[in-house]
Amino acid sequence: MTGGAAERLASMIPEGMEARVELTITDEYPLAEVMVIITAVPKSANPG
Repeated sequence: MTGGAAERLASMIPEGMEARVELTITDEYPLAEVMVIITAVPKSANPG
């Protein structure tokens, strides 16, 4: 993530936390759908 989007995301995350962004995408005709899940986790947490 870059530019204004990265700045906005950073402004929403509490001190000592980092953002994790997960995407689910489908493009089955005639629709396309994206689900975005944003979580804040402690900076010391390791992805599982």
